[in-house]
Amino acid sequence: RDEMARQAVDAADAARLTYHTQVFKALGFAPAEASLRGFMVYSYEVGESLLTRQGTAAHKQARAAFVERLAKLPLTR
Repeated sequence: RDEMARQAVDAADAARLTYHTQVFKALGFAPAEASLRGFMVYSYEVGESLLTRQGTAAHKQARAAFVERLAKLPLTR
């Protein structure tokens, strides 16, 4: 039973990561970078869902805006 639940969670995570990767590809990022950015944004979303009592609504809004800006920034070397 636990294995069935794990498989369901893994499948949902994979679908969400694929979606996020597709969003970054649509924004013009190369596939490898789109995948990394998608993982970062999804990880942020999961973190926010687990840390619901951390910060005010304004703090949460500021974090969301920061992650959005960060995710869109081009990388420089």
